[in-house]
Amino acid sequence: VENLKKHGSLARKYLQSRDISDSTIEKFSLGYSLDSFSALKSYLQKNHINDEIMKDCGLFKVKDDKVYDMFRDRLMFPIANTAGKIVAYGARALTAEQEKQGKYINSPTSPIYTKGNELYGLNNSRFEISKKKASIIVEGYMDFLRMWESGFHHVVASLGTALTENQVQILGRYSSQFLMLYDGDKAGRNAAVKAAAIILKKGYSVKIVSIPNNDDPDSFLRNHPPAEMDNLIANALPLPE
Repeated sequence: VENLKKHGSLARKYLQSRDISDSTIEKFSLGYSLDSFSALKSYLQKNHINDEIMKDCGLFKVKDDKVYDMFRDRLMFPIANTAGKIVAYGARALTAEQEKQGKYINSPTSPIYTKGNELYGLNNSRFEISKKKASIIVEGYMDFLRMWESGFHHVVASLGTALTENQVQILGRYSSQFLMLYDGDKAGRNAAVKAAAIILKKGYSVKIVSIPNNDDPDSFLRNHPPAEMDNLIANALPLPE
């Protein structure tokens, strides 16, 4: 977070271009990884964290037995478990050159993190999910943040992967009603249908929210008032339909 304020001008410009407010940046501890192969490593060494621990934590890569920073010059999304402890990160490219290595890179499986067992934002939204008796599932970090900015606080993101049975089981602790809100294109609809089938298999209720073909939740809410998203959610369809 401090890096974002002091050194992350490009990351800050990106967040501004996506209309993400300072309060949301603070709420979800969005940050910036320095453009360095050793900044994080040096910081941890100064705080008496040794190389052997670094190899296991998912923040570094190892080559020829040398440890170097995995996340460099990217916008950082901390991923917390339901107890609020940060267990992993997602990192977004800020330039076209970086995108060649992947628009997003994510923490690998580690002793404290298995991707299919966590949901982005759940530590913040679980109380609202219980209160609303429903959870809205989106695909990505930006979709989640846009929904949150727009007042939809019973939302989680599936971390850019196909929804897993474990994720469904975790969400089912808070509500038995699920709303799939994926991209409006064919790939998004297909992914929503597959996820809905998993939810039904686990014995929960699920509906699919249809948004226009050229939209995702983020772009839809940037061009339409929240009341229109409310309307789409109210008209969500069961899987057979």
